[in-house]
Amino acid sequence: MFSPKINQDTQGLITVKPFCFKELELEEELTLAVPFSDHIEELRQRLLQSFVFSVLLMVVFFVNSQWWVTLLSTPVSTIKFIQLAPGEYFISTVKIAIYAGLLFSVPLIGGQLILYIIPGLTKQEKESVLPLIFLSANLFLLGLGFFLQSFSSSSIKLFY
Repeated sequence: MFSPKINQDTQGLITVKPFCFKELELEEELTLAVPFSDHIEELRQRLLQSFVFSVLLMVVFFVNSQWWVTLLSTPVSTIKFIQLAPGEYFISTVKIAIYAGLLFSVPLIGGQLILYIIPGLTKQEKESVLPLIFLSANLFLLGLGFFLQSFSSSSIKLFY
């Protein structure tokens, strides 16, 4: 039923067509052949940019750590946070800066990966993926805001 089609041309070369797949038709002007090493170099550049952006966000959040600590402790004003070790406040601010930097760099990292993948998609796939990317980034930020407004105080009260 799905047997391959075998053709022999005038020079004696045998070509085998796939089982049930249509032949791939590419427009010569839109097709760009890029070596594998260039793809890996582009991925390396995009990941490096994402990493640098994440580290910069972590540094910015560490410099403004007092504002973030008050923001996170505002919903639970009835709870007093204590320090049991001498460097615990410093370690806590470093953790907050790392987590906030990673959290706010997730959309950029996802965007860089999508920008790496998009050139390999067909026109129809691009038309369906691009609105999903925009919506997912907005829903991500909306979910963060919803958590901070609704669940952060109750989850901190649960653990303390």
